[in-house]
Amino acid sequence: MSNLFAINIIPGMTNPQESSCRTLKPLQVIALPTSQHKTQCRQDKEVAAMRSVKGTVEARHSIFILLIVSILFRSAIASTTHSINDMDGLFNKVSSDTTLAANTGDALMTNGDKVVAAVGTYKCSDGTCAGGAVMLNINPTYGDVECAEDDASCIIDAEEARKAVQVLGTEGEALSFRALTIKDAKSQYGSGLTASSGTVVVLKLCAFINCQATHATYGGAAILAMGTVDVYGTSFSGSIAASENGNDIMLVGGAMTVHNTCPSPYSSTSPVQGSALDTYGTVGGIPYSFFRCAECPFGYSGIFPDCTADEMHYVICGRAGLDDDGVKWCESPYQGALDTTTHEVRCCSDTEIIGWKIWTEKGCLVWSESDPSGICEDALTFQQAVDFCLSEGGRLCTKEEVENDCTIETGCSHDRDLIWTSTPYVPCIATSNPSDNGDDGNF
Repeated sequence: MSNLFAINIIPGMTNPQESSCRTLKPLQVIALPTSQHKTQCRQDKEVAAMRSVKGTVEARHSIFILLIVSILFRSAIASTTHSINDMDGLFNKVSSDTTLAANTGDALMTNGDKVVAAVGTYKCSDGTCAGGAVMLNINPTYGDVECAEDDASCIIDAEEARKAVQVLGTEGEALSFRALTIKDAKSQYGSGLTASSGTVVVLKLCAFINCQATHATYGGAAILAMGTVDVYGTSFSGSIAASENGNDIMLVGGAMTVHNTCPSPYSSTSPVQGSALDTYGTVGGIPYSFFRCAECPFGYSGIFPDCTADEMHYVICGRAGLDDDGVKWCESPYQGALDTTTHEVRCCSDTEIIGWKIWTEKGCLVWSESDPSGICEDALTFQQAVDFCLSEGGRLCTKEEVENDCTIETGCSHDRDLIWTSTPYVPCIATSNPSDNGDDGNF
């Protein structure tokens, strides 16, 4: 058997480096000619290599699946909502910098939790604050800190004595502040908010008012951003940096974007753009103050989307169409007016009153007058208009009566004015339903 080799085949072996071609035969011996042996050995190695690649792919696939499962598991863990109503509660839930005992609350939120503050003012003179002249020192924490109402009526008042919020770490996740007013903060820099390197901070519907930065070089009286900061529907006013390096914002090595959009659930609302921000560094987006994301539209009170219609009535142009020169009698034929605003008045009567006019040729069934007692009323509220007409023996005209020219040419030059009517006006409010036909006052 001088030209024969013995191949030792070990069941289950897949690594090509472990395959052997030798004369030992502890398990099974197959006699092959030398050339066949070499071909067989090469093929065995190729198959083993393919199995190795397949194993690597399968291993990576398994790791990917485990990663997805881990993320889903993490997101499935229910976060806890904590309600607080005073400075002690705010400090104990939010101030989490463990590097200094004085900065650490005794009932801290867990990462991913939400802290909801009751409407009111929060200041150190009323409760516990962090050491080092900072109200809230946060590290490392992520989650949500927000006001119970979206009108920024939770006021973080630093009393012109300290920095309001310092964020030192968020573990790569976002720490969101919503509907907080941060006012009268005073420190060397970033007095309203300092976001340190590596942090991720989101501001929604907040307000920064009268913050001061006293450092000769650094600024950012309202915000000093060294991490990543995104801003939505947030206003800035009255802040001053002694260095003049960003009265509102100073950007140092971080990334900050001021968005001209409103956060959820007001995404369909366009915020009102205020004044340009005074910044140092390249701030992305639209660096302006933005506000009124959460305000209800004209004619409604409350916080969007929980809006209640105000009392309003139609005011209608005293005469329809165009004058002899082809000019509209009024710039607008009608509009809705809050009952507390003032407009001109004409009165109607269902029965004849001496001196009042009736336009039977226009199909009108009412008598009308602008100055029953010889006095033109040019600026009455709705209720005053109602009372005025009643005192003259009439009533307010309806929208249809005025639109049909039943009150024209009755004096006081009101043909060119928007006059009160008794017809209620319900303003439309935007919905997210594209098929809404507006019958309910929504569109």
